[in-house]
Amino acid sequence: MTWKRKADLKGPQGKQGDPGDPSAAVFSAFQSAGIASLRTNLIQNPAFGVDLTGWKTVAGTGGVTTFTRQACTFQAGYSAKITWTTGPTAQGGGVAYDAQPIPAGATRMAASAKVKLSATRKVRFSFQWRTSAGAYISDTFTTATTVVAGTVTLLTFAANVPATAATVQVSILEAGADTLWAAGDSMEYTNVLLESVASTAVAPGPYFDGSSPLAAWAGTNNASISQGLSVGGYVRVIEGPLSFLDGRVGGDASSTDNAAAFNKAMALLAPAGGELFVPPGIYKFATRPDNVPGGVWVRGTGYDYAIPGRAARMSVFQAAAAMDNFIRLGLSATSNSAGQTGASLAEIIIDGNNLPDTVVQTLGRRNNLQNVQIQSGKVRALHVAGQNMRLVGGVVHQDNVGDCILVDGAGVIDNKIWDAQIRGMGTVGAGVHLVNGGNLDVERNHLWAGGNGVPHDAVALIWLEATTAGATTNNVVGQILIDGNTIEGVLGAEIMLQGRDTASIIRNVVVANNRFYQNNDAPDDLYSVLALRGGQISGLAVGPNMFGGSGATAMYRSFVDIDADVVSLKRSSFNGNVGHYARKWASGANAALLTVDQVGMNHTNNGAADLRTRDIGRVDLGMADGVKTTFSFNHRLVTSPASVRLTAASPAAAGPHYVVSDASQIIITFTTPPAPGSVRFDYEANC
Repeated sequence: MTWKRKADLKGPQGKQGDPGDPSAAVFSAFQSAGIASLRTNLIQNPAFGVDLTGWKTVAGTGGVTTFTRQACTFQAGYSAKITWTTGPTAQGGGVAYDAQPIPAGATRMAASAKVKLSATRKVRFSFQWRTSAGAYISDTFTTATTVVAGTVTLLTFAANVPATAATVQVSILEAGADTLWAAGDSMEYTNVLLESVASTAVAPGPYFDGSSPLAAWAGTNNASISQGLSVGGYVRVIEGPLSFLDGRVGGDASSTDNAAAFNKAMALLAPAGGELFVPPGIYKFATRPDNVPGGVWVRGTGYDYAIPGRAARMSVFQAAAAMDNFIRLGLSATSNSAGQTGASLAEIIIDGNNLPDTVVQTLGRRNNLQNVQIQSGKVRALHVAGQNMRLVGGVVHQDNVGDCILVDGAGVIDNKIWDAQIRGMGTVGAGVHLVNGGNLDVERNHLWAGGNGVPHDAVALIWLEATTAGATTNNVVGQILIDGNTIEGVLGAEIMLQGRDTASIIRNVVVANNRFYQNNDAPDDLYSVLALRGGQISGLAVGPNMFGGSGATAMYRSFVDIDADVVSLKRSSFNGNVGHYARKWASGANAALLTVDQVGMNHTNNGAADLRTRDIGRVDLGMADGVKTTFSFNHRLVTSPASVRLTAASPAAAGPHYVVSDASQIIITFTTPPAPGSVRFDYEANC
């Protein structure tokens, strides 16, 4: 195919940055510079635009099938559907496409397809290689992938071309002797891509066909190979940010489903990265859009800090039908490997509209959310299922039954949650909920459970959970920093550390510089600032922090509550915490685990007392008379100090002395009577 001018490439051009009709020489220069490259999709009927030509069914031994073309159930366009009326007795049933010539010089081929099954089954790609004379050489199979019923799954495959191969046939087949097709089972599929790739590639590039932006059919539409430019660099270099309203994308605030437009934008930007700008408006999505790939920013015009109903100056993506993981950052749990950039959202509202289970999910590494409002999911607002994620600013508002932010999954570490408003978690959730993981920073956030000053039930505002359930080799929570947050307004614990069983471990957790506040509507003597619930706990450093109940009739039960399931509490400290309106310092069946070595916290005092573990000040002990050697003053700590440091603040106090203390006083004894004059000390006492 010869590219004559830009008009040869399908897709209307928008006004933004249109450079005119560059010649073939310009495209050639782009390719030479690595900004764009020419790709070929060898599947001539990849998305069933007209019929099922080129495709055939593989019913499997004893199987009987029907094969139809239909409106796709999971995205705009069409799909093919194979249905078994009689199930096969052996594995291998599926679909196959006519053998295609292998491009000259190709050493490796790759394929991809979107599939959706009616029942959970194992499926895989197959490449069948033949010589130019049609002689069979071999079959190459992918590892079987378990496709869960009803989920849309992107299958990918890449394999080296045998030396004598001239053609390749692509098949999508059932692959498990334990998951054979049964009568009534069906497989829907579309967007099939087959292309030659680099020798190190493990998958093809993003899907395209001749109807995609900057691509063309080599012959008859929907019945010939497609060629197109890998245009991410072209859009990025020539135009800057790509508008969601650009003609090649087709975003429309009046549309009932903007998924196809979003997918076009991701296809344009994926190869080289770039930015999608979303102008103000509420853009509805009735089907789940494609993932945001690494290197791509989706940026709007800001957020409103409220339910996103006023869109005059805001950019809103809103779910209009039930779907899980509405917006997904990163292509997979292993995407964005070392040396690659993550996917990003900025200055935009993502509104689950109380329809999806999860509103936003992060996968892979180095994803960013900056000043994003994530709103209203049934189970959670944000699911962090990758590494090195940064959430900076913005609002996460669940307003349903579960977590605002859930951080969990194998290898989910090094995530940061900074400077955000986190509110409205559900009655069985938390503001930030970490399950089996670590290296999590939660800093300078404002977390509260209710809205407009009215608290409601939740497990906790921050919940660290270690469990062997479903993760028997990873039942550890550790390396956690909770620093500088305002944490308030929950009918539950402010922070909960929970080991679900005796083998679960929580270790190396710092809780410092936070402000805790119990709302006026909270019941008296029911909740604690810090709740320790089961497991083995060590390396817990708490303090300094400020805390306070809201009055004499709405006090905290205690600063820390330790239940009977806590196995051990070791190598921990609770220093510098100050507050008021708490009934006790420590409560719970295992309060005695707070030993003197851990600051002697097993102390009960009345609700009017100051609960301090650090006391600093200057004290005037009166006038020395040249005879008196012992002076004392009352401290304000919850129990006997573990350490006292004195600095003389007057000449009379400068003489040699020693110090003892008890639960109420610090007693200073001079070895010789101090000279007449005022005896003053600067002091610091710590539990």
